[in-house]
Amino acid sequence: MKPKYVTNIKLVLFLRFLCGYYYEMEIPRRLKTVAKAYCIFFLLFYLILHHLYCSFSNHTAKWSLYLEYSIYVFMSLYSKKMYLMDYYTSSRIIDFEPHSRIYKKLNIYLAILIPFLVVLKIVNMVTFCLSKSFNCWSWVSLLHNLLWNFTVLGRIPPVFVFALLFCRARIIRRTLEDFGIDHGQTGKYSTKKFIQMYETLVDGFKKTEHPSKQLLTVFLLCSTPKLILETFLMLNKIKESGPIVEKLAVYAIETFYTHLFFVVSSILFDLINVDLQRIKILIVEKRMKTKNLKHRNEVEKLFQFVQSQTIECTLWRVLSLNVRNILSFVSFAVTTIIAVLQIKNNNIY
Repeated sequence: MKPKYVTNIKLVLFLRFLCGYYYEMEIPRRLKTVAKAYCIFFLLFYLILHHLYCSFSNHTAKWSLYLEYSIYVFMSLYSKKMYLMDYYTSSRIIDFEPHSRIYKKLNIYLAILIPFLVVLKIVNMVTFCLSKSFNCWSWVSLLHNLLWNFTVLGRIPPVFVFALLFCRARIIRRTLEDFGIDHGQTGKYSTKKFIQMYETLVDGFKKTEHPSKQLLTVFLLCSTPKLILETFLMLNKIKESGPIVEKLAVYAIETFYTHLFFVVSSILFDLINVDLQRIKILIVEKRMKTKNLKHRNEVEKLFQFVQSQTIECTLWRVLSLNVRNILSFVSFAVTTIIAVLQIKNNNIY
């Protein structure tokens, strides 16, 4: 029996496959070998073609883009993206609750995400061409911007992971709010049922946590030096010739486009933590209102279980994925660059 998925994840994976990212397809073994060979050939062919003809690109940005795209392709060959397909497989424990209609919104979200990224890149391309007096619709410009889109498609699997995690956490929260906790261990919404639901939530995330962290780490290592360098150059240009609207627009759109998936992942994870905290509060309120000692003990066991099964996403064991850290980094980077420019202006540097 073929597995049923909560949303059409296979379509997204197939679109990524056309861009060189392999995933495990239900095809004969020989065709799988051909599919892997296609991914490697597509990577080499496109990078060589881009390197030969896109000479207008910034060398630092170009080589960091080559490196990032290559790593994502080889990671897809290694992981086969089975973790996404397994994660998106429907679970009888949690995905068939009354509030599972939230997956319709997830379908809309996934359907909008990729076209939105393409449109945003087109806007970025037009503003860049206008500021540099390039032909926006030349095949060389198209070649360069397609590579950007391919790389962005390699970054987005963590967004899919956190989006589904958010949906499942929201299902548990709404089920608690609307139906409460039944007495005994045999009710439809008993403490045993909620333990199973929460356990499914945590286990699913743990299976996808490691590959998601790998992708986030690669992105940060490849994009952070480029971001700092481009910010420094932009502030230096502003200092020398004043703010130029076209260049500021190009910088703002490209920075937003490059880091959009990371910001969305952080927002989703913050929303997940809000739902998890709300789940704990609802359980505590239920425990306080329960007069039956046996039922209160069952609710207490549920609370202890939820309390012990934490969901965290930290990079290098120190950097938590949340919006607060992103804002702190942006503030620190901008302040540091302004200070360096000021020192340079005073001939102290």
